Amino acid sequence: MRVRCVAGLVSEGSDIRHRRGMMLVMALVVLLVISALCAEQVRRALSDRRQEQRELLRVQTDAVADAALRMAGQRLAADAGWAGAEWTVPAGMLSAETVITVSVQVQNGIITANARASVENSLMCSATRTGENQI
Repeated sequence: MRVRCVAGLVSEGSDIRHRRGMMLVMALVVLLVISALCAEQVRRALSDRRQEQRELLRVQTDAVADAALRMAGQRLAADAGWAGAEWTVPAGMLSAETVITVSVQVQNGIITANARASVENSLMCSATRTGENQI
C-alpha cells in the first residue's frame, strides 16, 4: 500500500522510520534540556557550598579577633608594659586547610587585634577589632 504526500510517493515503512527518527530527535532534545537543568542545579549547589564555607570562615575569623582583643585586655591588666603579640592558629584547629594569623598591638592604650585567615597561602578574609585599655 502506498501513501501519497506532498513530496511524492512514500511507502508505509519509510513513514514509520520517519516517525521513529522524529521521536529519537525529540527524546534527545528532552535529554539535553534535562541534562542542562541538572548541570545548573549542580553548579548552584557548589556555589552555595562555597558561599557557606566563606561565611563560616568569616564568622571564625571574627571570633578569633574578638578573642584576641579580650585576651589582650586580660594581659594588659596583668602586665601594663605588654605591647602585643603575634601567633598562628594552625590548619586543623578550625578547619582542615585554614590558617589564621593573629596580630595584637597596643599603642597609647588602644588595643588593635587583627586576624587574617588564609587557605593555601591565599588570603580569604580578615577581621580587625579595636578597643581601649580599661585599666
